[in-house]
Amino acid sequence: MKIRATSRYDCDQMFALVADIEHYPDFLPYWRSTHIRQRTETTILAHQVIRVGGLDLAFDSCATLRRPLQITITAEGGIFRLFEMHWRFCSCANNGCDVHFETRLALRNRVLEALISPLLARQQHQIVRCFELEADRRYGGGDFGD
Repeated sequence: MKIRATSRYDCDQMFALVADIEHYPDFLPYWRSTHIRQRTETTILAHQVIRVGGLDLAFDSCATLRRPLQITITAEGGIFRLFEMHWRFCSCANNGCDVHFETRLALRNRVLEALISPLLARQQHQIVRCFELEADRRYGGGDFGD
């Protein structure tokens, strides 16, 4: 799934917001918990728990940071057969940025995947909206659009 939004915030601000993984549970309603295991300038290793359809799904993730233009979050093992989130930030003429969010998710259990996939798709649109609202809260109001 691919989602694109335009932000009045610059690439550095949006990058910082998305890289602030430990605070996801504060503003993403489906994120139950995040525990950072290791952080460097280019990598964040974390244990995360999200809630989908009444189920808590735990996974270990690796975020690769290419400041200020791209963040890729992957997970292997656990409940996910495939977990990839790609964030790209491109400067705009208005001093803001275009935010590109792409996900590829698949569960190991195909029956569970059939039940949960529609919920995951719906939540991905809500995730982008939650980031928009958190950017407004942190950076003082703004305007996202398609």
